[in-house]
Amino acid sequence: MTGLPLDSVSVRLLGPAGTPVRVTFERRGRTESVTTGFIRAVIRVPGIPYAIMLEPGVGYIPLESFNQSAASGVEHAVLTPSARGARSFVLGVRGIGGGSLDQSLAISNLFASPARHLATVRHRGRAPELFRATAPH
Repeated sequence: MTGLPLDSVSVRLLGPAGTPVRVTFERRGRTESVTTGFIRAVIRVPGIPYAIMLEPGVGYIPLESFNQSAASGVEHAVLTPSARGARSFVLGVRGIGGGSLDQSLAISNLFASPARHLATVRHRGRAPELFRATAPH
């Protein structure tokens, strides 16, 4: 697999959960290789690795993706620092290239006042879709 892009390697390793895959590893500078087997599984990567206090009253939540559990992860993370006295939060979204619109709206809804404009989606040949906060927080 040397020289192949990561996505090409991943495609060769992916398969249905619960099925076996055999892999042979070779290390630079070593003549012997190691062959082992794995059972494929569904791996869920948390969208929020941790939540901390930046300073008294200010919590920090780094969001790594707008995946299917992002909103519940943010909601849970907000409860952790707030239990230690956070009154405001910094939500770190640097480097997120996209993800679920529904999850990003649900996260915004945690902090925005009801009826606040959250997003507009523009479509070709259709009227723009406006999204507003719905739930009181």
